[in-house]
Amino acid sequence: MIYDVVIVGGGAAGLMCYHQLAETNLKILLLEKNASLGKKLLLTGNGRCNVTNKYEPRRFMDELEGSQKKFFYKAIHHFSSADIVAFFEEHGVPLKLENNFQYFPVSNKAQDILQVLTSNMDASMVHLKEKLTSLQYKDHHYYLQTDQNNYQTKNLIIATGSKSFPKTGSTGDGLIFAEKLGIKYFPFYPAETKVYAKEIEDLSIQGTQLSMVQVHLLHSKVKKKGDLLFTHDGLSGPVIYHMSEHIHHHLQEGKEAKLSMDLLNTSFADFLVYLHENKQKTLETILAKYTSKRFASVLFQQYELPKKQVQDLKKDSFERVYRLFTDFQVRIDKVEDVTKAYVNGGGVCTKELHPSTMESKQYKGLYFIGETMDLHGPIGGFNLTIAFASAYMASNHIKEKSTKNKDVS
Repeated sequence: MIYDVVIVGGGAAGLMCYHQLAETNLKILLLEKNASLGKKLLLTGNGRCNVTNKYEPRRFMDELEGSQKKFFYKAIHHFSSADIVAFFEEHGVPLKLENNFQYFPVSNKAQDILQVLTSNMDASMVHLKEKLTSLQYKDHHYYLQTDQNNYQTKNLIIATGSKSFPKTGSTGDGLIFAEKLGIKYFPFYPAETKVYAKEIEDLSIQGTQLSMVQVHLLHSKVKKKGDLLFTHDGLSGPVIYHMSEHIHHHLQEGKEAKLSMDLLNTSFADFLVYLHENKQKTLETILAKYTSKRFASVLFQQYELPKKQVQDLKKDSFERVYRLFTDFQVRIDKVEDVTKAYVNGGGVCTKELHPSTMESKQYKGLYFIGETMDLHGPIGGFNLTIAFASAYMASNHIKEKSTKNKDVS
């Protein structure tokens, strides 16, 4: 069977592509190996779907990781966060801004986002429970073999995602096809996820949450600030998610990955002033105000810190406590597995793609979009924005080519 466009993958990127192309007269086929569409999309934001965020293009790009973020310049300017908000609102799903940063559907239902993306879908052009197993390129056409049929197309869009949460269908298939065609890629790796540390497990401080902690990956320039959570076997929370891929690379290079955490977020001079103002209190009580009662109690016992009132202690005791709580070091043993990470790094090298179209530089009519590309951002609507914007660029290019072909004929 011959199609004008075949889209492989029925996630956020693939569905946005289909939605954009459905208004044309092109014959489209969407292949999805799951029994339903948007399986991973429905899980995002704990089922609420953090669609995008409020960052304008320049700030958005600043938050992305790696030098390849420059690749996304054209896409984010053509289909920005503001455009995404407008798109869903124009299609009957108003969004709300939370924490002055993230956009969610007013309904708090990811299903409403999926409904928009599938609203103009021709069911006969969507094949569920059908997996692409083989791909060949010959005479400017792509020959596809699935576990059920054979197809031919001039335009092939790979939107198969990464390896994050394979139960949703993300098993890294896109890179198999890239390798088959000789397209350069980087293996998927964990990004935006928790880390494990035996030292934390031994301290028994699980459940402690601290706000705006400055974390430094020692022997690197990587420093991040944000909320931190001590788990029963390691560290979690936004600041750790943002650092996790750097920790992963550190460990992969055979280096020791040790974090230094500033739990006080204050200067020593200001710390001394606060101690003087509370000199009848114990150091442990004061440090509990900065962290938590349980956390301070565990550390004072573990490191045999003085439990006297401030007025009965000398300055060297203050210095010792200050050093511990502003340079609290933890050695990281490992990063969460790639399949359990909220976001994956890696994917098709962006140098292999045209930034204005997402089309392969080697193969005309071949597009890689969404998580299949080596481009990602932190949690907070970044990665869905990348999916939607890259899909928009690819579908626009196909529509432009179709229009030109009609004009020529």
